[in-house]
Amino acid sequence: MKKLFTLFILLCLLPLAAWAQAQTQETKYIYYTWDNDTQTCIPNNGTAQTATVVTTGVTQWGGDESDKEYWYVVNDEINITDRITVTGNVHLILADGCNLTASKGINVSAGNSLSIYGQTNGSGALEATRDSYNAGIGGGQNGNGGAVTISGGTVTATGESSGAGIGS
Repeated sequence: MKKLFTLFILLCLLPLAAWAQAQTQETKYIYYTWDNDTQTCIPNNGTAQTATVVTTGVTQWGGDESDKEYWYVVNDEINITDRITVTGNVHLILADGCNLTASKGINVSAGNSLSIYGQTNGSGALEATRDSYNAGIGGGQNGNGGAVTISGGTVTATGESSGAGIGS
């Protein structure tokens, strides 16, 4: 009876393991480096080995490990209606033909970073709108924003008199 119960538990966990595996994927992206000799940007191909797929319920990006890079990919039409919080060193890939709408923006506070990449066609898009006194992408009303780097895709960050588009 004990063996049957153990087998039953293992079979129940299999779908959870498959679901967790399906939430990450290997994803290609484009990044740029600067050539001082020719004064030009040079496109480079990169691959994120395990990028977490962004869904409407994923509003906490990153983690507490300061030496770790956290990778995310938008590979569908996604609308996140809560403010997204970036913690640590976060990388976001906008897959070609896919769009992310961050209706209340993306919080990147001091000490944290967000790097945004596109793919070959550059047709992935991010639209972030400020919320209250917060930036569309960046810090809040206290003025302490982290680092934001955009290397591809189409990024539209909207602010108003009480909040920056990108910044703090």
